[in-house]
Amino acid sequence: MLNSKEYVNDILNGDTCTYFKTGELRSKTLYVNGYKHGNEIWCYPNGEIKEIHPYESGFLNGILEEFDLSGSYLSKQSYKYGKRNGPSFFYRDGLVVKKLYKNGKRIPCD
Repeated sequence: MLNSKEYVNDILNGDTCTYFKTGELRSKTLYVNGYKHGNEIWCYPNGEIKEIHPYESGFLNGILEEFDLSGSYLSKQSYKYGKRNGPSFFYRDGLVVKKLYKNGKRIPCD
């Protein structure tokens, strides 16, 4: 696996990318002052997006999305400062499963 990183004063700043041996992008992450920030993108070897992880100051914060090879959703998971928080949806075989979380703990759905 190949990779590229940007540093400022020995602290990760800017895009960090990893690549498959074929040269295709495997992942891309933006760092600001050493912390993940913005959307971290993970790809399949064919270049299709596999996962999108939203970060804010190093914490998962927002909707984490997972896709299959055809681009259809596998899941949408809500995060707030590193913990699951709010609804998460899981898509399998035409079915949608909803789970609710508060501060990282699963709670009953309505």
